[in-house]
Amino acid sequence: MSLAEIKKVLASWETRLGAVRDECETLEPKLRKVGRELVGVDAETATKVGAVTVSQNGAAR
Repeated sequence: MSLAEIKKVLASWETRLGAVRDECETLEPKLRKVGRELVGVDAETATKVGAVTVSQNGAAR
């Protein structure tokens, strides 16, 4: 009886791990897309920040 219960637990873990794998596979392209988009946002923000003139002790920097 104990062996039967262990097999049930194993089967449930295999099912759950399969579901996790499937979920990760669907997230990968979405996360890659967001990463590419953030690179563009970071570059755009850096350009805008670089255009701001900051005075330091009366001298523009």
